Amino acid sequence: MNDAFSIRNAIDRKALAAFLPMIDGRNYAVERDEFTDLLARLATCIPESVSLVYEHGGLNVARHHVTLQTMLELAVWLRALSACAGFGGACQSFGNPTQFWDTHFEMRVAFFMIQRPCVQALEFAAIHDVRGKKKRPDFTIELFDSATVVVECKRIHFPLSRVSQEFEKKGIDVNAALTAASFPNEYRLEMEFITPQRGAAPLLPAAIAHEAVTLSACGGGSIKAGNVALYVRRRADEFLVPLTQAGLQMNIVTLPMAGKAVRVGDPKHTSLRVTDARYTKALFKLITAAIADARSQLPEGVSGVVCIGDVPFAFANEIVAAHPERIVFPPNIAVVSLWDGDQLQIYFPDARESFVEQLVGDLLPS
Repeated sequence: MNDAFSIRNAIDRKALAAFLPMIDGRNYAVERDEFTDLLARLATCIPESVSLVYEHGGLNVARHHVTLQTMLELAVWLRALSACAGFGGACQSFGNPTQFWDTHFEMRVAFFMIQRPCVQALEFAAIHDVRGKKKRPDFTIELFDSATVVVECKRIHFPLSRVSQEFEKKGIDVNAALTAASFPNEYRLEMEFITPQRGAAPLLPAAIAHEAVTLSACGGGSIKAGNVALYVRRRADEFLVPLTQAGLQMNIVTLPMAGKAVRVGDPKHTSLRVTDARYTKALFKLITAAIADARSQLPEGVSGVVCIGDVPFAFANEIVAAHPERIVFPPNIAVVSLWDGDQLQIYFPDARESFVEQLVGDLLPS
């Protein structure tokens, strides 16, 4: 629909609810009174400086175009958390465009925690003494056994979709350059993106193709130039960069003339293989930096939980889940959880197993 509806206006909220259950092709399994109540919750909790206007199938909120469903989900969290101490102050952070989605993640985690059966109370931004300084971690929870747990939330802002798109475009451009340079069919180019030496310029696709053709004329070989390592091998040979390599991968497969089925990743029919493991290293650095930053906000003597958001599980499974020993737990951190949307992975040292069992035991593998 082309009409605009202000979520802050009661008349507009009712007018939008009149379209239920189908709004702009999306089905909402919610009653009208519940729908308008949730929208009113958004208008009440989010500072007026934030635009809340539904049009063209979504809302433009803090530099992001989001669905109405995303905002309704937030409203559910806000309603459940509204009785918590410090809630009003926490909501004020929504008013800062650079903090809106950080606060959104904090509310997601707080909603998750308040639903834990062992949690008795939750307080936002409670004051704690941290090595002689007054700190306000994101929230503190009290368990029914009177134990105190302090939670710090971090988002790492890793643009996976943009990184993947750029990587794929680079591979396509190099493949086109190889074709234009008449790269011989009996050879394969394996190209690995690397961190260039200081002062070295990235190699353009045409230059990469030129180097590949030169190496093929010598029967194969390798060279590092600019931001790439190039390996030219005969297609009959196995891959030099294994398929188990962590990070982004792209394989250009050339089908045989007879049109036979070809297995993706078959070296005999792969003319170009492109890999880039730099992003997995960058992601892990962001995760470890987030843990270090959270540590500085958490007091000693209580169990600390660090929740890190926007971690693409496609990468997390490669660099963390497969090697959990890489996470170093300071004494004041009992749990590190990685979040991709509403899904999470939980990591903890063996000494904290009983605490983790109490807090999130239902989420642990049986």
